Amino acid sequence: MDQGHGTPGFHSTLRRKLTSLVSRTGNHSRKNRTPHGSDAPDVIAHLSLDIAKWQSMDFLAMLLLVEQLREMTEIDRFDSKERRGQAGLAVKPLIEILTFAYSDQIGQETRGSGASDSNEKGSSTSSAKVTPATDPTLVTVVIQVLLCLRYITKGDAANIEAATSHGAAQVCKNIMVKYSANSLIQRNCYMVFRSLTFNRADNQRYIVQQLDVVPLVCRSMTRFAENTSLQASAFMFIQNITWLVEENRQIVELEGGIALILTAMKNKPESLEIQKWGCGALQNLACNIECTVKLIRTGVLEVVLKAMTAFPRDCIVQNYGLGVMRNLSFMKDHRLEVAKTGAIGLALRAMRNHPSSLEVQSSACSFIFNVIIEVDANRLLLLQSPEALDLFFDSMAHHSDDTRFVEKCNYLLDQLASGNPHSCYVAPELSVEPYSLLELAARQLARERKTMAGIAVGFLPSVFKMVESAKECPECTQQYVSNYAVAIKSKPVCWTLTRVCSRRCVGTMTRRCVVCLCTCTYV
Repeated sequence: MDQGHGTPGFHSTLRRKLTSLVSRTGNHSRKNRTPHGSDAPDVIAHLSLDIAKWQSMDFLAMLLLVEQLREMTEIDRFDSKERRGQAGLAVKPLIEILTFAYSDQIGQETRGSGASDSNEKGSSTSSAKVTPATDPTLVTVVIQVLLCLRYITKGDAANIEAATSHGAAQVCKNIMVKYSANSLIQRNCYMVFRSLTFNRADNQRYIVQQLDVVPLVCRSMTRFAENTSLQASAFMFIQNITWLVEENRQIVELEGGIALILTAMKNKPESLEIQKWGCGALQNLACNIECTVKLIRTGVLEVVLKAMTAFPRDCIVQNYGLGVMRNLSFMKDHRLEVAKTGAIGLALRAMRNHPSSLEVQSSACSFIFNVIIEVDANRLLLLQSPEALDLFFDSMAHHSDDTRFVEKCNYLLDQLASGNPHSCYVAPELSVEPYSLLELAARQLARERKTMAGIAVGFLPSVFKMVESAKECPECTQQYVSNYAVAIKSKPVCWTLTRVCSRRCVGTMTRRCVVCLCTCTYV
């Protein structure tokens, strides 16, 4: 049982003591607890300054202040830059409180649990010797302090830097060691580490390679294997520390992190949190070649595909799951094996289910691009889908303002037609005259506008610009300009992409021809 949660009547006793304490706490009475009010930044500033005086308080007074700050910095309320700046004042004293909590001085301190209460059975006096292992109030203070640090530093570069400069990472490691039997403290330490390592390769490297925190996390994951929240938080931690530092991925693998993640995902297939953050951690681990080999060998494909199948409507699961598949497919040796699992079909389904999610669309296209490179069987498997090309075209249209994504789709279309040296076209069947992508774009627009394709081109300036440019390109004139003004034709059941984006006129033209270079951009 976790420390701080098993003392009979502890919480009810603490509530009574807090109520009594509030009545004599002046500026911090409950009537002033206004996290949503217009004066919230001022309240946060006052709380932060008062927490700096923690050395003159007993544990209950300390808990009251920290708990109020935690309420005002919870992630759903803590949206103001001004609030974050004011809360940053509390970073140093919060770290000092944690330093005190694991220090050897506690045994000689007289803080205890505040003033004695003679009406409560078994109450102790304030002079009683206490330790973190036996004082539930201090344990609760530690938990609240960790929550505050987690919220204050989450996504805030200035507060992350402040916490880093005051040694938050080392302190959190010491807390993990001191309170190794408390799953809630372990979990919140992971979350503080997660905040500190956001977009900070230096902190990722320091926490893993100098503080050697990964073995502690893995031992805690093993000890609390049935604790879903702790496991999910550990996965989030692993996801962040393996984001930017290659060596960290190998360390996680050597410490048994991959096996722990896969075991948890297999044991709790119904847990959205486990599956979501498990996929997130595996996505980054799969960026390392040695880890990739281990992942394939230990059944990661089945685990991740089950997660994606179980939670088809969750954008994060789909995005991270596709990320795992994308990174596994980076190695040619794995591409056939990945495709055989049905991953391509799941990617197309994710695109269909989440058309407005740029993250899902981008991950799906990146995975498909990787899995078909130099593998004709996978390319043909994709083109057998009657919806594949429509999904790519629709996705490009939906996210046309994101130039990086459009470029990614262009590369994908180009890869689909790899090996064909000429200009781009789409043919519904091998025996039917091919249609250029330009023509396809015009006909798709014509179908939407219910008008002739030749007229429809006028509604699409980018296509019209392509036609004008193509007229000046000898390589394009015959192939494109003579075919763009076609009448509406019935849409074939299945498009087969056979050629995309030849570069034949590059280097021979004094001016760039947008058709030969980037026809796909305008589809």
